[in-house]
Amino acid sequence: MNSTDDISTTKWTAIWALFLAGCTLALHVGKLPAALPLLVDEFGLSLAQSGNLVSIYSLLIAVLALAAGLAVARIGYVRFAVAGVTLGMLGSIAGLTADSLLGLMLSRACEGLGWVIGVVSFPTILACLCTARDRPVVLGLWGAFMGVGTGFILLTAPTLQSMGGWRLSWLVASLLSLIGALVVIVVCYQQRVHLLHLRNNRVRAKFADFRSKEAIALCVVFCVYSLQYTSITSFLPTLLSEDPDMLLSNATYWTALLILINAFGNISAGWLLRQGISRFSILSTALVVTGVLALIILSSKDATLRIIAAFPLTLVGGLIPGTLFSTAPLVASSAAGVGGMIGFMLMGAGLGQMIGPIAVTRVVEWAGDWFAGGALLLAAGIVGAVCATWLRRLP
Repeated sequence: MNSTDDISTTKWTAIWALFLAGCTLALHVGKLPAALPLLVDEFGLSLAQSGNLVSIYSLLIAVLALAAGLAVARIGYVRFAVAGVTLGMLGSIAGLTADSLLGLMLSRACEGLGWVIGVVSFPTILACLCTARDRPVVLGLWGAFMGVGTGFILLTAPTLQSMGGWRLSWLVASLLSLIGALVVIVVCYQQRVHLLHLRNNRVRAKFADFRSKEAIALCVVFCVYSLQYTSITSFLPTLLSEDPDMLLSNATYWTALLILINAFGNISAGWLLRQGISRFSILSTALVVTGVLALIILSSKDATLRIIAAFPLTLVGGLIPGTLFSTAPLVASSAAGVGGMIGFMLMGAGLGQMIGPIAVTRVVEWAGDWFAGGALLLAAGIVGAVCATWLRRLP
C-alpha cells in the first residue's frame, strides 16, 4: 500500500475512534451466546434451530466475504464501513422486535451482512491514517475488535438481562452501533484528505492475487485459527461446568475474560512485527502452541488446569489475526486489492468457524474421548504452521 506511505503522522485519535466504532460489529456476535437459553425458552427453539441462529454468521462470512472484498474498492471503503455498522444496528432493532424464529433469523442475517462488509473495509481505512512504521501496530489493533466487542457484551449481558431480559442487550447493542455509525461518518469526513485516494482508486481486485502461495497461506492460516479458537471457546463453558464446584455462570465469565485476553494478543502482534520478528515465525509458532494447549484443555479433567492452559492459548492465538491483517496489504498487488485479500482471508475464517465445532464433536463421538478433539486441533495447527512458511519471502 505504497500510496498511503506519505502520511507524516499517525492519526491516533481517529484510529482509536474508528477502532471502537468497529468493535460494535462484534457486539452482535457476542450477545447471542449469553441470551441463547432465554431465546430457547421464549421461542421454544430446538437444538437444531439454536444451532442455526449461532451458525448463520459463519455461513455468511464463508459465502459473502470474498464477494464483499471484491466489491468494496468499487463501491467505496468509507461507504462500506458506514453501511456495515448501520446494518448491525438495523438487524439488532429487528431482532429486538422479533416475535418469531423467522424474524430472529432475518435479523441475524442483517447483522451478519453488516459484519462482513464492515470488516473488509475498516482495515484499509485505518491503514490510510498511519505511517508505514506504525501500520503493523494499527492493523494488529484492528485484529482485536472481535475480542473487545464480544468480551464486553458477554461480561455485561448477565446484568442487562437481569434488568430487562435479552431484548435489553439487543437495544444496547443497537444504540452503540448507532453511535458507531455516526463516529465513522464524522471521523472519515474530518480525515477526508487522507482518504481521498480510496475514492479515486476504485478498480477491481486481481483474481491472480488469490492464486499466490502467500494468499492461500493467509486463507488457510485464518481457517485453522478460527477452527481452533471457535472450538475451544464454544466448548470451554461446558467442559468447565463438568467440575461440580464450577457454576455455569462462572464458566461463562471465565470464557468472556479469555476472549478479552485474546485482544491483547492481537495488539501484541503489531508490536512484535515492528521489532523485526518475521510474520511466518509468529504465525507458525502461535499455531503449534495453540494446538498443544488445546490438546491439554480438551484432554484434562481438571477445571483449574483447563483455565491455566486457556489463558496462554487465547493470548498466543490472538497474535494470529493481528499478524494476518497486517500481512494482507503486502500480499495484495495494489491498494485497491487489499479489501479483496481481506475478504479472501475472512472466507477461510468463516469456513473454520463452521467446520471446527462440527469436526471436533464428530471426532470425540467416534473416539469416545475429548483427547481426540484436542489431537485434531493440534494436527490442524501443524498444517497451518507449514502453510505459514509460504510467507517467508515477505518483508
